[in-house]
Amino acid sequence: MAFLRNLLFVTIILSFNLSLFGAPKNYEKKRSNFYAHYEAIKTQHFQIIFEPQDYDSALEIKSFCEEVYADITSLLESYPKKIEVFLHGRVDTANGFYHPLPEMLHLYIASPSDQFNGAKTESWLKGLFIHELTHYIHISYQKGWLYTLSKIFGPSVKTAPGGFLPGYLLEGYTTNTETIFTKGGRGRDPFFEMIYKSHILEGNLFSLEKASYNHHEPPNGRIYVGGYIFVDFLIRHYGLEVLKNIHDLLVKNPINPDKAIKTVTGKSTAELYDKMRLELMEKYKADIGLPDSLRVSPYKKCHYYLPIETDKGLVTYIEDSKKPHGLYLYDINSQRHTKIVDLSLVDSYSYTANKSGNKIYFASYDINAIAPRGASYTSDIFYIDIEGKKKLTTKSQDRFVGVKIKRLTKDKHLHHPAISKNGNRLVAVMRDKSYSKLVEIDLSSGKTKVLVDIPEGTIYYPALNEDGSKIAFVVNVKGKQDLWLYQSEEATPLVSDNQSCQYLPHFLDENKILFTSDLTGSLALYQYDLRTNQIDLVLTDKVGIVSAIPYNGAWLYSSYRTNGYSLHLSGFQEFDSSKNSFANYQGINKKLDSMEAGTLTVRANDLTDLGYAPPTVKEETESSFYLPVAKFLGWAPIPFNYTQSATNLKPWGLGFGLWAKSVDEKSYLQFIATNPFTIFHPSIFIDTNFPIAIFDAKYSYHQQYGGYAKNLNGLSSQIYYQRIFQNLSIDIPFYYHMIANRTFALLATVGLAHEYLVESNRQFHLFEASKMEFVGFEKSNRLVQYDGLVFYYGKSSSHDAIYPSSQLRSSFGIQLNFNLPYKNDLAITGYLENSFAIPLAPHHNLFGELNLGYSNKEDTKLSISARGYESTSSNYKGKGIATLGYNYQLSSIDLPIVSNLSFSGLALAVYLQSQFWYDFTLHSAKADNYLYAGIELKPIIGWSLATFPITVGINCRFDLSLKNGFNPKGDIAPYFAFDTSFITNYKEKSSAWIAQDELKAYKIN
Repeated sequence: MAFLRNLLFVTIILSFNLSLFGAPKNYEKKRSNFYAHYEAIKTQHFQIIFEPQDYDSALEIKSFCEEVYADITSLLESYPKKIEVFLHGRVDTANGFYHPLPEMLHLYIASPSDQFNGAKTESWLKGLFIHELTHYIHISYQKGWLYTLSKIFGPSVKTAPGGFLPGYLLEGYTTNTETIFTKGGRGRDPFFEMIYKSHILEGNLFSLEKASYNHHEPPNGRIYVGGYIFVDFLIRHYGLEVLKNIHDLLVKNPINPDKAIKTVTGKSTAELYDKMRLELMEKYKADIGLPDSLRVSPYKKCHYYLPIETDKGLVTYIEDSKKPHGLYLYDINSQRHTKIVDLSLVDSYSYTANKSGNKIYFASYDINAIAPRGASYTSDIFYIDIEGKKKLTTKSQDRFVGVKIKRLTKDKHLHHPAISKNGNRLVAVMRDKSYSKLVEIDLSSGKTKVLVDIPEGTIYYPALNEDGSKIAFVVNVKGKQDLWLYQSEEATPLVSDNQSCQYLPHFLDENKILFTSDLTGSLALYQYDLRTNQIDLVLTDKVGIVSAIPYNGAWLYSSYRTNGYSLHLSGFQEFDSSKNSFANYQGINKKLDSMEAGTLTVRANDLTDLGYAPPTVKEETESSFYLPVAKFLGWAPIPFNYTQSATNLKPWGLGFGLWAKSVDEKSYLQFIATNPFTIFHPSIFIDTNFPIAIFDAKYSYHQQYGGYAKNLNGLSSQIYYQRIFQNLSIDIPFYYHMIANRTFALLATVGLAHEYLVESNRQFHLFEASKMEFVGFEKSNRLVQYDGLVFYYGKSSSHDAIYPSSQLRSSFGIQLNFNLPYKNDLAITGYLENSFAIPLAPHHNLFGELNLGYSNKEDTKLSISARGYESTSSNYKGKGIATLGYNYQLSSIDLPIVSNLSFSGLALAVYLQSQFWYDFTLHSAKADNYLYAGIELKPIIGWSLATFPITVGINCRFDLSLKNGFNPKGDIAPYFAFDTSFITNYKEKSSAWIAQDELKAYKIN
C-alpha cells in the first residue's frame, strides 16, 4: 500500500505540473503538421523515405537512383547493399549531406535559388543525389581493415576514415562526379569558375593546406573549389581510376593522405598542386594581361552585390564576416556606408526597392528550430520603410535609426522579389518542391497569384519595367536555361540557346533588356532589343560579369575577385559585332497564352515545341509505412569500470557499450554496462531520447558503484555506495524561431527523477545491497519533480564572431524533493538565471549574469558557485552570484596547423563575480567577503569541417576584509572545458541554434 500511495502522490504532482505548462490553444494542431508519418519506396539498393507530400520527388529519385548507383559504385568499386535516402521537403533551401551515424543520405529537395552548383544539370535532385551518394560510397568504403572490423563491431566503424580526409578530397571527389555524370555540375558552372580563375589571375591561389578546411571569409566553399580543381587535375593526368587507387590506400592508413597520393602518382601533393596551378595559369594566360576596370567597392574580404539605384542612393546587400550581413545605402565616390538594417537574405538576389527608395522588399527565412527533423526553413517576403527615418552619423559609418522589419507574406515559400519602379507591382518566385513558379504578390494583403507555371521548370531572377507591365525572367527546364518575357498574360522565350545559359535580366528601358550569358564560357553582358530581336555584346570582364546596371554614364557591374564579390565601373563601349556570338540570333517569337484561371500554364507539348525536354516519366510505385526507430550503430568493449562520478576503486573491469539512432535523429539509445574485477557490482547506463506525440522525451537509468573519503570527527574513513538514478524529462517547445536574424525562444521542461542510494563503510556486492534488511547500511530514497521555463532573445552577429554581440536569456526552474516514503518533508528549491550581452563595438561586448537559488530547507547545497569553485551549503536558504564582464575577440584566424587541424579564432573575457546569501524568513542577507576576478581565453580549433571552441580560465578570489591572506592553493581556481554554449550567433544560414546546454532550466542536486 505504501508503494501505491507514493505512486499516486507522484502522479498527482506530475499531472499538476504538466497542466501548469500546458500547451496553448491549437498548439497540438500546429505542431502535428511536423509529425506527419513517413512513407518509403524501395528499389534494389535504396529505401527512399519521405513525407506523403513529397511523393513526386521520391518518384523522381527512383527514376535515376539505380543508374547513378551503377556509375558511382563502378568508379570506386565499392558496393553497399542497401542505402537509406531521407528527403526533407519542409526546407526552402538547397542542401544535402551524408550522415554516418546512422549511414544514410539526407536530401533537401528544394533546388538552389542562386544556382551555386551550375545551371546545366538536367535535374537538381540528380546532381544532388550523385554528390551525396559519392560521399556515401567514398566514406562508407567496403574495403580495408576498418570495414572488416565493422562486421564485428557495427556498421559505423567503417566510416572512421572520413574524419581524417582533408576537405579537398572529401569535396573534390563529389564535385567531379557531379560534373562527370551529368551535363552540368560545378565543373561547368561559370560562377564557380570565377572563384578560382580570379585567384589565378591575381597570382594568389590559396594553399592546399587551406583547401583542407572551410573558412568564413572568401573564397567561400574553399574545400569545394580547391577540391574540384585538384581532383580534376588528378583525373586528367592519371585517369578516373586514380580516385579508387588513392582511396584503397587511404582506408589502410587514413591519417596520411599525402602518402597515398604520392604512392599512386609518384609525386607529393605539394608538387601536384603546384603543377596544377601552373596549368591553370597557362589556361588563363590570355586574360592575365587584360586591363582591369575601376573597382568601386573596398579592397577587403567581403561580398558587395549589385546595387539597386533609387532616389535615396544605391541600395546594396553586403556580406561581411566582420559584422552582421545587411542592407546598406552605398556611396561609390566616398565609399561610405549607411546601414539600413542587419539581416540575412535567402540569397544575394532576393531584395528589391522602388524608385523613390522608401520601401525595400526582401526574402528572408522564418526558421522553426523545433521541427522534429531539425529546423524547417520557410522563405517569405518582408519589407522595410525608411521614409522619414533619421540617420545617425559616426566616424566610420552612418545608419538609419528605428527601422522596423515588417512581414508581407507568411508560409508562401517565396524568393527573388522584384518591384516596378513606380512601386505598384510586386512579383516573386514561389518554390514548388524542386521547381518553382512566377507569382504576383498583393502589396496590401500579401496574397499571391500564380502568373506562370511550367511543368518541372524552375524560374529565376524576375525583373520589371517601370510600370510593371513587362516581366523578364529566366526559365530552366532540365538544364536548358533561357530568358523569357511575360506581358499581357502571354509569355515569350526571348533568348533560347542550347549552348548557353542566361542570367539576371534588367530593364534598361521599355524596349531593352540587359542580361548576362555564358555563351563564350565566361559570363559577359548582353543587351536584347524587344523591337528588333537583336542581341548586342555590351561588356566583358577578365574574370566575368555577374550582372550590371547603367550608372552616371557608365556600367556599374558585379564581378568576383579573390576577396569576394566586388563592384566595378566601366565606360560605355561601342558594340563590336565581330565579338558577338549572338550577332545573327533571330529570336523565337512563339507566344504561349494557355490560360487557366488567370495563370499561364505551359503544357508538355509546348515545351517540346520550344526545344525543351518533356517532363520526367514517373512510374507510379506503391509506398509503405515507415517508422523511424533507432538503428544499430555499433558496439565496443570497455576494459574499465565506467562511472560518471569520481571513484577510488580500481578502474579496470569488463563491459561493453552499444549505440543506436533513428534516421530522423529523434530517437537515440546509449547502453553501457561494465563491472570491476574487484567486486561484483555492475555499472549500467541507459540514455534514450524519443518523441511522444507533440513532445520530445528523454529517459535515463544510471546504476553505479563507487567510493569516497568522508571526514568524521577529524578522522577519514572510506565510504562505499551504490546509486540508482532514473530521470524522465519532457521538453515542450512553445516557440523557437529565427526570423530575419532575430531569434526568439520560449521553451519548457517537465521532469521526474528518482534516486536510490545505499552506503556502507565496507565494500559490498550487488546481492547484499538487494537484501530486504540493510544491516550495516545507510540508505536514502528520494524523488525529484522539476520544471523549467526558458526565454531567449538574440540578434545576429558577424559570421566570424566568437561571442554573440547581443542577447538576453532568462530561465526559471523549480524542484520538489520528496523523501520516500513521503512524510510531509517536502523540500522546494527554485532557480532563476538571467544573462545579457550588450554590444560596445564590433567584436566587443559587455555581459552580465545574475543567478539565484532558494530552498525552504537550510543547509541545502545550491548549484550556484563562482566559476571554477565548488558550491557550498549555508544556513541561509538562498544564494546568488552576480557576474559582470567584458568580451573581446582578439582575432579571426585562418591558420592551418597540421593535417586537418586548423586555428580559426581567439577571444578573451575578463570578469568580476560576487557571491551573496539571503533568507526571506529571517529578512536577512549578507555578501561574501571575497571578490572573484577571472580571465578566460577561448581558442577556436578546427578539425576538417567542424570547429571546437575551448575555454581555458583562471578565477582568483580576494578577501576584501583583509583578514585572510592570499593562498594560491585555495584562492586560484583554474578550469577547462570544451565549450559550445556561447555560440549563439549565426556561423552559417543553416545553423547556429542556441546550444542545448545553454537552455537547461533546472538543476538536480
